[in-house]
Amino acid sequence: MPFWDPRSWPARRKRTTLDAAEYVGVVAAGSVGSLNWGGLFDADMKPLAVASSIAFTFLAAGSKFALRRLDDGEKDAAAKEKEAADAARKEAEDKIRAEADQAVQCARQQAKRIVQAILLHMHEHFFEQSANADKLVHRITLFQQVSGASEGGPCKRWLQVYARHGWHQNSATVWPLDEDVPGGCRGVAGRIWLESATLFESAACPWPLDGNPKQKAEYASSHEITVDEAERLNVKSQFFAGTVVLVNGKKWGVLLVDSLKTFEKAKEGGQRGLQRKRIERYATLIGRAIEGAS
Repeated sequence: MPFWDPRSWPARRKRTTLDAAEYVGVVAAGSVGSLNWGGLFDADMKPLAVASSIAFTFLAAGSKFALRRLDDGEKDAAAKEKEAADAARKEAEDKIRAEADQAVQCARQQAKRIVQAILLHMHEHFFEQSANADKLVHRITLFQQVSGASEGGPCKRWLQVYARHGWHQNSATVWPLDEDVPGGCRGVAGRIWLESATLFESAACPWPLDGNPKQKAEYASSHEITVDEAERLNVKSQFFAGTVVLVNGKKWGVLLVDSLKTFEKAKEGGQRGLQRKRIERYATLIGRAIEGAS
């Protein structure tokens, strides 16, 4: 502990007191011994022998405690040097950790920009035969599987928007994932995740603008969601197509296309096969981009 640390002062005062007591004891014992030592000489030499012996005692005691003080100083210097080295090492480790975190963050941001560019290209490619005005009603969304612990409960997982081309890019809509409960993977994206397959789906009817409860129920039922879940959707799409995204060989998320139009061409056999190949190819590209960031 450094000498300037107030916590070390009581211990230092105690040690100083003990050293002084020991010094006095050694000198006293040496002086007594010197008197006895003087008895070995004749009367003329006795004062000189006693004085010499006492002087040697003081010198020996002083040297001993000088060496002790020197040793204490060396220990304090070594402690300071170790403390400085530890501080320097910690500073270096913190710097390396900060640089690594920054590199990871930059890689993630770069991956997100790449994914956004892929979604843009996919949108133009997937809907290349649509009129420019109709392209506004089509969206492409990449959902990421996220997990977290619920308070007092087991770990929960859900799909949330990672990137999107189209309306509501910052949507907070999530779809729960629970593969151990029937119907636990909600929405079209949840069923694609559960089945690990490429799915195409159309609504039984458009979402009723007049609030017709029967049509609401039909719309929700065709997507295997509740009316309340359908009500919370920002866009009541009629057509969906999607597939899973794999990263490092494991399910990472879901790539989902949705449109306010029925997209009749996708119902045809040849066109459906072409759209399936396209969406699966783009899912592979996205998976590789995310792998590069991780």
